[in-house]
Amino acid sequence: MIENSILDIISGTPLEVWVLFCYIIFVGLKATQKQIIFIPKLFIIPFILIGVMIFSERNFSAALYILSLGVGTGIGALSSYDTPIKILKDIKSIEVPGTYLRLIILLLFFCIKYSFGYIEAINSKLTLKYLFLETIAIGLISGYFLGIAACYSYRFYKN
Repeated sequence: MIENSILDIISGTPLEVWVLFCYIIFVGLKATQKQIIFIPKLFIIPFILIGVMIFSERNFSAALYILSLGVGTGIGALSSYDTPIKILKDIKSIEVPGTYLRLIILLLFFCIKYSFGYIEAINSKLTLKYLFLETIAIGLISGYFLGIAACYSYRFYKN
């Protein structure tokens, strides 16, 4: 019975969700290797994650989201402040070490959005009851990536 339910859930997932999942895996695996990143590209993931929340059809608390985004930004900035990076001024890029943490956090983002999307599809009243959890989690994750981008950019322009 449970196997059928899980298979039903997976087979009922729209194609664009699987495309997004593949993209997250691609970006996350790429982040496990040392890479050179053009400074403006640092902001692509945070802005995508923020856009996903802002343009969602759910009625979330903007104040709670902004607070979570701020806390996440602080956490991201603090976690990347001491990360050894190589400044490449001539190509407006930085070289960052690889880490599995980005892959894990991106997968966490996907799982949260996927879970709440599924819950909303089967019981929208239940989604409303726990929307604050999604808002906090997505705010923290989006902020985390924004904090990393801001910290790396600051370190690039400071030198």
